[in-house]
Amino acid sequence: KKVLDNLWEGAYILDNDRKIVYWNRAAENITGFKSDEVIGNNCSDNILCHMDEKGKELCIGSCPMVDILKGIEKIEANVFLHHKIGYRIPVRVIGVKIELEDTYALELFYPILDTHNFYENDIVRAAFIDNLTGALNRHGLETFFYSRYKEMGVLKKITGVIFADLDDFKKINDSYGHEIGDRVLYNFSQTIIKTLRNYDLVCRWGGEEFIIIAFVDKPEILKNITERIRILVASNFIEHKERIINYTASFGLTILKEEENILEAIKRADEFLYKAKINGKNKICSDLR
Repeated sequence: KKVLDNLWEGAYILDNDRKIVYWNRAAENITGFKSDEVIGNNCSDNILCHMDEKGKELCIGSCPMVDILKGIEKIEANVFLHHKIGYRIPVRVIGVKIELEDTYALELFYPILDTHNFYENDIVRAAFIDNLTGALNRHGLETFFYSRYKEMGVLKKITGVIFADLDDFKKINDSYGHEIGDRVLYNFSQTIIKTLRNYDLVCRWGGEEFIIIAFVDKPEILKNITERIRILVASNFIEHKERIINYTASFGLTILKEEENILEAIKRADEFLYKAKINGKNKICSDLR
């Protein structure tokens, strides 16, 4: 139990009657269901409700964990599970048999985003991806941050939080129209996404605001990443009716502290973003030395 409680993967155990007898903390974070809401219930009682890419409900008739209880030693699959709020999360599941006085089924699961087939799946895009920019939406960040944070913690990575905001975006919309504004937003987000590593997270927080979660070995790397993004954005341009439209962005930068909620770090990064704006825009402000 101590081992399972400290995994970054979600973990639960079924007995021979398919009753959930164990549910770890990561499972609570990934699914939104607390242990006291699920322990003692059947795994198909509107909890995980595993579904494959074709929309087939696996808990009814073809549950992988039932196969484990029937004697199969191990199963691996990519499925969609049901979050308590109501949306679907793409996860990798690994089921294994546990032989004690009785036979039990242990399932480990963790969200996946980088697998090509899942990322391109319409269900994933509708739930977690901002249609205009290709960045995560808020649901996506909330869903994938915790497991990525725990995974990077094993590698002793620092969690950097960058709050990015386009400068004078309203003027772009007012001067050139929302179609050009949308092109600027898309170019801005894609510049960020393609600058980062595949394990970093980029979220459209709202309007022209973006949250970047970058996992680094030391603060200097985080500052270098942010400066690189700032320079690249400032060099971007859009051609419209024989005119060149340039734009810039400002950035607030901080590091997630131990035992701190990610929203607290985002709020602090937002405060540094405000300082960057009042200091002239196209700047970076942070609490890093």
